[in-house]
Amino acid sequence: MILIDVRTPDEYKTGHYPNAINHELDRFMQGDFPDVSQDTEIQVYCRSGNRSGIAKQLLEKNGFTHVINIGAYNG
Repeated sequence: MILIDVRTPDEYKTGHYPNAINHELDRFMQGDFPDVSQDTEIQVYCRSGNRSGIAKQLLEKNGFTHVINIGAYNG
């Protein structure tokens, strides 16, 4: 399982879930996806759940099969 914070690097620096990597939404929109197997469980989150919802759609559109939007960061 991989946990991805899709907020900006500045937002990520203010706090994030343990073991989360920062891969902001803009990178997904440019076609830059994590270097993991497409069947890896990927959990995405952001500040409100909106950007992570978009990231989930982009990941699934590009062949990732086990993507979960866990919504908002409640650090």
